[in-house]
Order: sequence, then structure tokens, then C-alpha cells
Amino acid sequence: GEAAEAIKRMRERAPDLAYRLEVDAQAGTFSAEMVIEAARTTRALLGHFKERRSGVIINIASIVAHGRGDMQLKPAYNASKAGIIEFSHWCAVRLAEYNVRVNTISPGLVHTGLWEGLGAQLKEEFPEEFPADMPTRAIFDQWVEARVPLKREQTPRDIGMAAVFLAS
Repeated sequence: GEAAEAIKRMRERAPDLAYRLEVDAQAGTFSAEMVIEAARTTRALLGHFKERRSGVIINIASIVAHGRGDMQLKPAYNASKAGIIEFSHWCAVRLAEYNVRVNTISPGLVHTGLWEGLGAQLKEEFPEEFPADMPTRAIFDQWVEARVPLKREQTPRDIGMAAVFLAS
């Protein structure tokens, strides 16, 4: 129907963008499920928080959801992380009367499995900068060196310590 026609028009007008969105969605990185799971978890805990009249919710988003980083590489992933931020804001406003604090942590560059696919994409789109035989970890390290002022990746420990602080 209408959605198919819209996709067809997008392919005609912006084939590169349409391809990126399709590949991104097929790879499973867009996940309306990210937002849905955050909502399900919140709903499961809500009765407990209301009864106690306190609670803490910490959701994990990404720096790309704030317009930082290289947003064109994984547009659907970025949109899903922005959805987490907006959902968290919505919860913070609505749960404040129950003394429930809601925060979102937006990590920067962390070496995860997502980088395997992203490394392949970078090799394909920028072969002069990322040769085909370049290991994914080397691509990630080069990415960090060029884009992170501290010249180091974030670690799960960094994120965990932020969560501990927000939960306290």
C-alpha cells in the first residue's frame, strides 16, 4: 500500500539513503523493540515503585541520539536510541509524583558486536581510509583516535560507574 509506494519513491529519489535504511533495518539494528522493552520493564516495575513511592530507572541510549558521532552510518539505530531518550523523558515527567527518578546514559564509542557490521560497512563505503584487510578492531581504534577528545574508548565499567552514581 502506501508504505510500499513511499519506499519506492525513496529508492528513486535517494537510492543511497534508501539502501542504508534497508540494510540497517535488515541487520536488526533498528529496534523499535529497544523502546518496547524499556516500556515493558518500566511497566513491570511500576506497581512496586508506586507502592514504595520511590524508584530509579536508568535506560541506555547512545551519544548518536544527541546528534553526536557519525549519524549517517546507522540511521535506524540512531532513531531507536533517540526513542529511548524520549521515552525516558516521558517517564520522568509522569513518574515524578511517585518519587521515581528516570535517567538515560548515552555512551560514546564502546567496542561491541555492532562494530563488526559497522567495520564492514566502513570498508565498503570508504575503501581508501579502511582497506579490506584492515581488522575491525583497528578500524574502531582509528575511529576513537579521530573522534574522541580523550583518545580512548569508553568501557562497560565507565557506563556501569555512571549507572551506580545515578542509582545512588
